[in-house]
Amino acid sequence: MEYLRKMKFILSGILFYLILLTPIFGQFTEDFSNGHLDVWQGDKVNFIVNGNQQLQLNAPEGSTTSWLYAPVTYTDSMAWDLYLKMDFAPSTSNQLRLYLGVSSTDLATASGYFLEIGASGDQDPLELKYLHTGSSESIAASAPGFAGTEPVELSLRVIRKSNGRWECFSTKNAVPELLFTASHDLLPLTELSFFGMLCRYTATRRDKFFFDDISIQPIQPDVTPPQCLSLAVIDANSVELVFDELIDESSAMIADHYILTPGNLSPDGIEINQPKIILHWNQPFMSQQEYTLTTQQVEDAAGNVMLTDQKTFVFIEVKKALPFELLITEILADPTPAIGLPEAEYIEIYNATADVFNLSDFSIQIGSSVRPLPDELIQGNEFIIVCDEDMAGQFSSFGRVVTISSFPALTNSGATVTIKDLDDTIIHEVQYSISWYNDPGKAGGGWALEMINPLHICSGMENWSEANNLIGGTPGTINSKWTLTPDEQGPAFLSLYSSALDKILLRFDERLDPFLMENPIAYTILPTINITTIVFPDPTSIELTLEETLQPEIVYQFLPFDAFDCLGNAGTSADTIVFGLTALPQQGDVIINEILFNPATGGSRFVELLNVSQKFISLSSLAIGRIAGAQIDIYGIEVDDIIGPGELVVFSPDPSDILFRYEVPQPTKLFESSLPTWNDKTDNVSVLSAGEIIDSLTYFSSWHIPVLADQNGVSLERVSTSSPSTSSSNWHSASSVTGYATPTGLNSQNINPVGESKTPFTVTNTQFSPNEDGYKDYLALNFLLDSGEELGSVWIYDLEGRETIRLISNESLGTSSIVQWDGRNADMVLADMGIYIIFVQLWDAMGNVREYQETCALVKR
Repeated sequence: MEYLRKMKFILSGILFYLILLTPIFGQFTEDFSNGHLDVWQGDKVNFIVNGNQQLQLNAPEGSTTSWLYAPVTYTDSMAWDLYLKMDFAPSTSNQLRLYLGVSSTDLATASGYFLEIGASGDQDPLELKYLHTGSSESIAASAPGFAGTEPVELSLRVIRKSNGRWECFSTKNAVPELLFTASHDLLPLTELSFFGMLCRYTATRRDKFFFDDISIQPIQPDVTPPQCLSLAVIDANSVELVFDELIDESSAMIADHYILTPGNLSPDGIEINQPKIILHWNQPFMSQQEYTLTTQQVEDAAGNVMLTDQKTFVFIEVKKALPFELLITEILADPTPAIGLPEAEYIEIYNATADVFNLSDFSIQIGSSVRPLPDELIQGNEFIIVCDEDMAGQFSSFGRVVTISSFPALTNSGATVTIKDLDDTIIHEVQYSISWYNDPGKAGGGWALEMINPLHICSGMENWSEANNLIGGTPGTINSKWTLTPDEQGPAFLSLYSSALDKILLRFDERLDPFLMENPIAYTILPTINITTIVFPDPTSIELTLEETLQPEIVYQFLPFDAFDCLGNAGTSADTIVFGLTALPQQGDVIINEILFNPATGGSRFVELLNVSQKFISLSSLAIGRIAGAQIDIYGIEVDDIIGPGELVVFSPDPSDILFRYEVPQPTKLFESSLPTWNDKTDNVSVLSAGEIIDSLTYFSSWHIPVLADQNGVSLERVSTSSPSTSSSNWHSASSVTGYATPTGLNSQNINPVGESKTPFTVTNTQFSPNEDGYKDYLALNFLLDSGEELGSVWIYDLEGRETIRLISNESLGTSSIVQWDGRNADMVLADMGIYIIFVQLWDAMGNVREYQETCALVKR
């Protein structure tokens, strides 16, 4: 007995050792790392192991099929894993049959199962077929086109369970994708003996089939519980759970296995798309609320129960932006020379709401170039920097960067930048200009233009300014002059222009609301003319088409009306607007009222004109010239606007410089126009219409008051509209109190006396102080004579009867003339303070003499 026990123990040990040395039953693996094909049979000479340690077809010329196979022992349930590549688009002539298992190597009589890739067209599926004594039939297939690409490169897992259920997965990604399922058990796997691949090919495809990482294994008992790999939000009511294996559908359909907090809500609907579960709730998620989903008790197909899983998510509701909800808030068109920003162009976009938008719903248009924005979210009240993709790294330290391929160029002088949605609706548009720089020193480059107030979205130029920080801009963050004062004012009326005999163009200082302003009966014209249609040629203008044409020499009245900006704010035109057809000006209709011929260093010159007629004159009919002997420079005014009776207009090559340096009461009357380059000492200024001079003067720098230490940036102002432009006495330096110029405003040295006088002249400023403070800087005698044929002389005497200065001597005064005394004596030195006698003598051709005497006081303040 003891002997038998010892022999049994020895035999058991030998058996256990033999089991360790025997391969696991039914297991087959091949990764071709050993470089040979020892276990393979068939047309093995037509295959090689290439340098990547992959099996590769390498068939000789003239061949069309190659069959390679290996013996495999099958159990009643198996799993196949492998990699394959067909470096071409499959077809019926270039096709692969991957035999998962066949009963014989003679495929003409064998039975088994195979995968087929290769059909006509580009909608090739991956198809599972049953082979019965050489004849095949389809069992299941993937979606059309799954294997129709070029190349076809797949990592696959095929499972066949003992109950006859087939499952096919793509394992290219971390989460396997279920391609198809089917049930077929007509042929037990245990009757199969070989695995192999049959390649059908044309001459150019005889080396384009590749295989690797083949594993054929019996399915081991599943004892691992399923895991929820990820949660994705589908929409406002649904989430999708992805598991690492197929799950038991009966346990997955139990609503109590899922709890959503806050609210402790189970789903109201459940869908299964293996290995995914889609959960639906009737109550939508709140945007930007954090939720936690607890999932438990879900089983896999083997009955393993998952561990309790919790996943958090935040639902973000992506909305469709309305106009002005996305704003262009900063523009750097000229980054050179760089101040502290990257030397690259950019724009800044601001989400002016608390909502979230997807940038891919919008495009940027700069000029005529349109670029789509990328698929990225912009959060509520977020700033983003939009620039060229090559510049992303340079801007990353300033804020969030969103890039565009081939970012369109921003023209330095100005352009239109527009955000549009996919329906071509304008969300925001900015027509920037270099004139928007209040500081002309920053207009030369390196400084961004910034929006001042995002609530004043109807405003234009006045809501923009150059950056006010040290580096030149604030990309990706709040602008340097950012304010949030609400816009509660309606648009202000700027001008009326008759663009044709039956059209009237009204301009405003803000964007208008077309819906509120398109009703013709809201406008009244006297004498009565009905309005037939209204169009909006630009955001700040409306054009009215009249039922009848305007008639010449008729003065029309446009009665007060309500105007509405793009926010719906109402503004009333309080005054009746007087207008009429434009007429060509004649000599003396438009006069020169102010001239800055010697601007400050780096500054711009300007000329101011005054319409002293009762005509409505088109500015485009005027020209500004310099006519000095043979030297003639004439520049046409290319402005579609009107100067009405008594109105002022100013022209400058750089209006932004004038706005920066001087007080401009009527900015809408300041226009950009080329002008002659006038000499600092003496030169000619002329106004022309239709080639005829209608006003002209030749100035001298000596016309400025002598106490000026620096004439740079000081304009000459006209003293009286009724006196000749050519008279030096009719011009005076603008006062220091007004900033040395009054473009579009009343001249600081204006004298236009009213009322009757006992003498043929009036004296202005009988007490004066020539100290350049803008208050009574000079004394003036304004002559109004009947005949226009008298000569005159004017002396100034002190109280002891000594002549201080003779202002004029035997000069023709015409019907209107001005004589000034600026306080200087005959030596051109400022006289002493005190009382002085003004002696005036007038005589005519008949020898009649009139003499007058007035007193004045020169004081020094």
